[in-house]
Amino acid sequence: MNIETNADIIMKKFAAFTDGVRVQMLVDRGTGKAGGGSERWINKLISTNTEQFRINLEKLLVQQSRIKKQEDVRLYFIAA
Repeated sequence: MNIETNADIIMKKFAAFTDGVRVQMLVDRGTGKAGGGSERWINKLISTNTEQFRINLEKLLVQQSRIKKQEDVRLYFIAA
């Protein structure tokens, strides 16, 4: 599935949530690291309206698509 299709699906699922101040995060939970070592990280973006939410979402989806172990990386959305 491509980035735009994924973004469309997420935007429809969270349609009532995309307007207003929102924190969008791509989080590497570090659960699949061999040997117990962890390189956890969080990429946070903030949006204030639906248009910016979509732009940020696509940026995070592009970043997620470039990661080898995508099962360790999740998207989270929080109302600020």
